[in-house]
Amino acid sequence: KLLSYPTRTDQTMRVISSVLAILSMAPSLSLARDVEAPSFQVDLDAPPEGRWEAATTYMIESYGFEHSFQNVINYVTSFIPQSVLTRLEPELLDLLKLFPGDAGEEIKGIHATIDTLGYGDRLSLGELAAVNLMYEF
Repeated sequence: KLLSYPTRTDQTMRVISSVLAILSMAPSLSLARDVEAPSFQVDLDAPPEGRWEAATTYMIESYGFEHSFQNVINYVTSFIPQSVLTRLEPELLDLLKLFPGDAGEEIKGIHATIDTLGYGDRLSLGELAAVNLMYEF
């Protein structure tokens, strides 16, 4: 069996997908004015756990947790009760193994930043992994 390594194109597509996922959490629908979407440079040579720290911090500090990640949580819990997500946390953590390349480690880093900013108790790592997997579909 031949080993397959991600190409630069795969990495670029993963970066684009991740940026779109983060930006989709922005409160653009709730703003009464046009806003310019932020742009971020992501160093793919940096350790995966830290690649999205600046973007995650920017989104939370600029829009607040309630108008970024909380919107996603509210959407998910509108059809999956929070109590079910809590019971499924061990299985949700296993989802991190399904992501290609460094993506699972990047998600762990995003959650670490959320936790550092004081919101780790409002979004579990498993829930973040599940949301990212749903986005991939």
